[in-house]
Amino acid sequence: MELDVENIGNLQRDLSAIYGKLNKRDLAKLMKPGANVFRQAVRSRAPVRKGALRSAIRVRTARGKKDAPGAAVDVYFAKTYTSKKGVKGKPYYALFVHNGTPERFRKKSKSSTGKMRPNPFVYDAFEAEVQRVADMVLDNIERAL
Repeated sequence: MELDVENIGNLQRDLSAIYGKLNKRDLAKLMKPGANVFRQAVRSRAPVRKGALRSAIRVRTARGKKDAPGAAVDVYFAKTYTSKKGVKGKPYYALFVHNGTPERFRKKSKSSTGKMRPNPFVYDAFEAEVQRVADMVLDNIERAL
């Protein structure tokens, strides 16, 4: 089996076609190693060496509703993160870092506080690893079948 990923919708469609042979739990387990590769790529491209932003990048699986075909594995930013030392962080600013911000102004003095340039590290990681992850997932599914 070979797949050339041009659109993530194509991958979803192909996995849905395979769904009839695998149950949702097994399909999610087969997709998770690919998501872990993607998570590592996002972490390596994060603009900080350590901290809540980098540590909050997680992988989760979902089987979906009973009548819905397929399963999902996604990489996301956790709403809160607790470090090994017990320090809590809230990486709510991940979208600001990724997408940038418009120029901001102080309320009273109306002076500019600047703007953030976009740093699309998640998009860059996706572009760099999509083919490798898709191949890995398909290889896992072929071995399972």
